[in-house]
Amino acid sequence: MADIVEWLDTDSVGIDAIDQDHKHLVLLANALLKSAFEGDKDKYLVQGMAELIVFTQDHFSREEKYLAQVKTVDLAAHVAQHEKIVDELFEMNEKLRAGDLDIVAMSTFLMDWLYAHMRGSDQKAFNSLDEAAGS
Repeated sequence: MADIVEWLDTDSVGIDAIDQDHKHLVLLANALLKSAFEGDKDKYLVQGMAELIVFTQDHFSREEKYLAQVKTVDLAAHVAQHEKIVDELFEMNEKLRAGDLDIVAMSTFLMDWLYAHMRGSDQKAFNSLDEAAGS
């Protein structure tokens, strides 16, 4: 199965540590989706979801700390988006453990999150740093 979510060079925010985290999130999401669509819905799916949640929380913490240090625009809104994503991940994890997870809905959520947030909100936040440095 080909990767569902792709990392593109244009996804870079220009901070290597954040870019590496984003690449790892894409890797984890693809592994989780592959596991779900290829029928390994038990052991790896549960393990993969747990790993995705832990790494996501760690990543968001690193990203928020960095953005706070450089005084990015709209940090509170960015943090609120992170909290909403983590809440969704926990909700999906509960559904997975209960045997009620909709794989298509999970796939849609992961793609929306990774594409809309990384390519939208993160790009905006990190581009605001470039603009502030240039003024």
